[in-house]
Amino acid sequence: MNVVYGYGGMRSDGDLLVFNPTIPEHWRSYSFRVSYRDSIVRVSVSQTEARIELISGAPVTALVRGEVREIGKDGLVLAQARA
Repeated sequence: MNVVYGYGGMRSDGDLLVFNPTIPEHWRSYSFRVSYRDSIVRVSVSQTEARIELISGAPVTALVRGEVREIGKDGLVLAQARA
């Protein structure tokens, strides 16, 4: 959970699911899945990008790096931020 809440920047205690993914310089990658309101979302982070993808269920509205975004079947690809 340290990776999910720490480096993944995930919060689920408000009105929206929140992600602020970063990665330490010495890591290659990490990923995790989260079940949220009957949907499953996968977050995959590497040194070059972060991907947030809908695996199953309805699209999820989330706050991603401070911007409200919809995570749908096409997912989101973000430029990477280092921790």
